[in-house]
Amino acid sequence: GYNVVYDKYLLSIRHDINNVLEIGTSPVSAKLWLDYFPNANLYSIDNCPEITEVCKETEEENTRFKFNQIDQIDSVAQINLAKEVGGFDVIIDDGPHSSPEQLTSLSCLLKYLNPGGHYIIEDLHCTDPNDGQPNILIKDSEITMNDLLREYKDGVYKNYKYIENSLELKEMNLEICIERGTQIRWNEQRYPSEIIVIKKNK
Repeated sequence: GYNVVYDKYLLSIRHDINNVLEIGTSPVSAKLWLDYFPNANLYSIDNCPEITEVCKETEEENTRFKFNQIDQIDSVAQINLAKEVGGFDVIIDDGPHSSPEQLTSLSCLLKYLNPGGHYIIEDLHCTDPNDGQPNILIKDSEITMNDLLREYKDGVYKNYKYIENSLELKEMNLEICIERGTQIRWNEQRYPSEIIVIKKNK
């Protein structure tokens, strides 16, 4: 149910996109993004052994697809990839949806998002409280990505575990856009999926 959101921000510029980073991948999603961004190189990261095996086959079939076996909590590996590429026009976080991993990627990758680029995080409802009970996807983080970006949207930039460069991010001229998917996901829950688009203004 996120296609409307992607089209809202990217449809008019999708042919101009050169480098895309996908966090959390599969051959199906890789094909989707390769089709959607027909002139882009797609760099995908994942640490699931089964995904790694099948994505290596996809990599052999399409020269625009570059797979890297990287754990999302590994900031050094993500930074090294970003430096090697030289920057991304679009970053899509569809990884394990857990707070430490989301915060780590945001903290280390936003500086490698090109001016005018879009950093998109899917399924932020996954770390919302469940009937008042702690959510296991929050793990040991001090704040969820959902709450952090709402603070950013309100102009509040504080440091937390896994994201200690908030003041640096404040200087990046970011625009936080909170969106909803068009479908109800995770049937046992009763709210729409949430997706946030961070625009790095030129």
